[in-house]
Amino acid sequence: MRKKAAVAFAAILFLRLGTAGAQQETFRLAFEQMMPTTKDPVVILLSGFSTGCRPDFQEPRVDGTRIVVQGQIIQSLVPCSPEVWSQKLSLPPLPAGGYTVEVFVGDTQTARQGFIVVEPVDALSLHGGEFSVSATWKNPYDGKDEEGVGHAIKLTEESGAFWFFDSANQELVVKVLDGRGVNGHWWVFLSSLTTVEYTVTVSKCPVSPLVGAPCFARTYHNDPFSNRNFVDTEAF
Repeated sequence: MRKKAAVAFAAILFLRLGTAGAQQETFRLAFEQMMPTTKDPVVILLSGFSTGCRPDFQEPRVDGTRIVVQGQIIQSLVPCSPEVWSQKLSLPPLPAGGYTVEVFVGDTQTARQGFIVVEPVDALSLHGGEFSVSATWKNPYDGKDEEGVGHAIKLTEESGAFWFFDSANQELVVKVLDGRGVNGHWWVFLSSLTTVEYTVTVSKCPVSPLVGAPCFARTYHNDPFSNRNFVDTEAF
C-alpha cells in the first residue's frame, strides 16, 4: 500500500513539475519595436499560458541600461481556470544605447532579452561612411498629397531600413554589398514594403577624398500604387 502511495505521489510531483515547465516554455517577452528611436516609447509585450492564476506585472523600473519588470501571481479565493494571457507595458523614450529587460515572477526570473535604442536620422551611413542612403516619399492615397523624407534605422554596416509615417512600420530595407570579388562592382539591394511612391538615392564618396575625387550616386524610383524591388549588381 505504501509503495502504491509513493508511486502516486511521484506521479503527482511529475505532473506539477511538467506543468511548471510548460508554463515557462510558453512565457513570451517581445517588443513592439526591436530598435525604437530616442523619440519612441518603448513598449514591452508579455504573454503566456497559465494553468492556475496568471501573473500580473508592475510598471517597468529603469536602472541604467537594466530594465526590471516585476510580477506576482494574482491571488484568488476561487480556483483559477487555465488561460492564455497578455499584458502590455510602456516606458517613455530612452537615450540611445543598448538595454536589457529582465522579467521576474516573485523571485524567479522568467525572461531576459535585450534591445537597442537608436537616434532618428534621415540618411544611412554604411561601410564606414563610404556610402550614404536617403529616401523621399509621396503618399498618393485619399487625395492627401503628402510627402516627406524617410527616417533611417541602421541595422549593420551593410544594411538599414526606412520608415515614413510610423517608426513601428518600416517601408524599405536596403543593403549595399561589396561584390567586387565577383564582378568588380558594389551591389545594391532594395526591398520595398510599400505601395507609396518613393525615391531612394545611394551615394558613394571616398572616405578620405583627394582633391577632385568624384562622388557617384544611383537613384531607384517606385511609382505610386506599385511595389517594386531592386537588385543592382553593377551599381558602382
